[in-house]
Amino acid sequence: MTYNSAGREEEKMTSECKVGGAPSGQAVLNYGQYQYSAEEYQAIQKALRQKLGPGYISTRQAGGGQKVCYIEGHRVINLANEMFGYNGWSHSVTQQNVDFVDLLNGKFFVGVSAFVKILLKDGCYHEDVGYGVSEGLKSKALSLEKARKEAVTDGLKRALKCFGNALGNCIMDKEYLKAVNKLPRQKRPCRGHSRVRRNSSEEASTETTSARVLGEDGKATAATSNSLII
Repeated sequence: MTYNSAGREEEKMTSECKVGGAPSGQAVLNYGQYQYSAEEYQAIQKALRQKLGPGYISTRQAGGGQKVCYIEGHRVINLANEMFGYNGWSHSVTQQNVDFVDLLNGKFFVGVSAFVKILLKDGCYHEDVGYGVSEGLKSKALSLEKARKEAVTDGLKRALKCFGNALGNCIMDKEYLKAVNKLPRQKRPCRGHSRVRRNSSEEASTETTSARVLGEDGKATAATSNSLII
C-alpha cells in the first residue's frame, strides 16, 4: 500500500493520539506507574506525619453515653486531595455485601459492608472494610441507598487513615485525643489551591497554609500543612 505525503503525516498524527499525544518512542505510563521524586516523597511523608488540630475532629454520642471522635468524609477527601493532588489518588469499591434487610413494624433495618481500595498514582495502595446501617426508614430503596453510601464512606476513611496521621490515623491515639480535646476549637483555615511546580532546572517551591496541628511531642504548634498538587 502506498501513501502520499499528506497521508503519511495523517497516519503519524493518529499514531501519536493513540499513545496519549506523546512523542514517538516515548512510553506512556499507566495510572499506578508514576514514580515520585525523592523530594516529592519526602514532602508527602512530612505532611502525612502531622497530626490534625481540633478544628478537623468531630464528635458524636455512642452507646453507653461514650463520646466518639471521628473525621467527616468530605474533610478527609479534601485532605487527601491536598496531600496527593486531585489526580494523585483514586478509590474503588472492590466488594459490597448486604448483610441484612429486616422489616419491623413497617420500617426497614439494613446493614451493608463495603471493601474500599485507595490507589496512589505510584501504585501504593491500602484497602479496608467499612460498614453502614439504616434504621427505621419506611422505604426499602432509601434504606439500602443510605446504608451502601455510609459503608463506602466508612471504608474510604478507614483506608485513607492507613497512610498517616494527617488523614485520620492520629485519632486512634488516645493520648492525642486527650491533648486535642483540651485545645480551643477554632475554625479550620480556608485552604487555597496551592501548587508544587517541579522541573529539572528549578528548585521545587511549595506554597503552604498555616494550620494549628499537634507536633510529634503532642504539643500544639502553629505548623504548616503542605498542599501538594503534583
